[in-house]
Order: sequence, then structure tokens, then C-alpha cells
Amino acid sequence: AKNQELHQLDQLKSDFVALVSHELRAPLTNLNGAVEMTLHTQHELPAPTRRLLEVIGAESKRLTRFVQTILDLSRLEAGRIKFNPGLVAVRQVLARNVAAALGHTDRPIEWWVDGQIPPVWADEVYLEQVVRNLLVNADKYTPAGSPIEITIATSADVVHA
Repeated sequence: AKNQELHQLDQLKSDFVALVSHELRAPLTNLNGAVEMTLHTQHELPAPTRRLLEVIGAESKRLTRFVQTILDLSRLEAGRIKFNPGLVAVRQVLARNVAAALGHTDRPIEWWVDGQIPPVWADEVYLEQVVRNLLVNADKYTPAGSPIEITIATSADVVHA
């Protein structure tokens, strides 16, 4: 009886997370679209207005990613997440995400790449999320002015990044 109650409670929690995530995603999508359209208008926006809209857009996108992460964690916990593995070029994933996550900073980025890096078997979407989270955290928790080191190496049949 207790086990069934716990299972029902877990299901209610999963349903609640999915409902809240869904209800947040629709207005966030509208907000993201409106900010994007306003920033790309034909009319010249005053610089302070443009900066404010860029901050609103960045924070809205961050909130959208956060909601998606909560939904993904809920699906993972429930065993309902779908992975789509394939061959992924690690160096390109890192380069793309360094530009996206650290492109705003003047912090030095140091690359250490060990020769030819073969593709890895992974889900590219989730690999990108992991890489981006690591880079954002590196930027957030590394002292100002200190470089962020990106290392890619191979040993045996393993790629380390």
C-alpha cells in the first residue's frame, strides 16, 4: 500500500512538473519572439532601449532553457527521455558552445587539443547542453581575468574533454 502511494505521489509530481513546464513554455515562447522581432525592427532603437531588450531577451532565453532542463530531468527520472545517439564531432561542439557561452566575455580562452580527435557516439543535443552548462559555470566561478582552458585529448578508445 505504501509503495503504491509513493508511486502515485511520484506520478503526481511528474504530472505537475510537466504541466507547469508546459504552461511556462508558451508565454516564454511569445516573449522570446516579441523581443527578437522588436530587436530586428526596421526602426532604429535608442541604445538604452536596445540594451534593455537584449538583456530581457537573454534572460528570457535563460529561463526557457531552465524550464526545458526541469522538463528533461522529470522525463529522465520517469524513464521517458529519448536519446538520439550518433557520431558527434567533439571539437566543433566545443567551439560552437565556447562562442555561444563565452562570446560575451573578454576572458582568455586557452585551447589544448591533442592531434586528431575522432567523432564520439553521443546525443548531440544533450552533449551540447552539458558542455554549455560546464562553460557557463567555468565563466561564473573562475576568477575574473583568469583563462578558461579547453582540453581535448584521446587515450585508448576514449575522448577526454
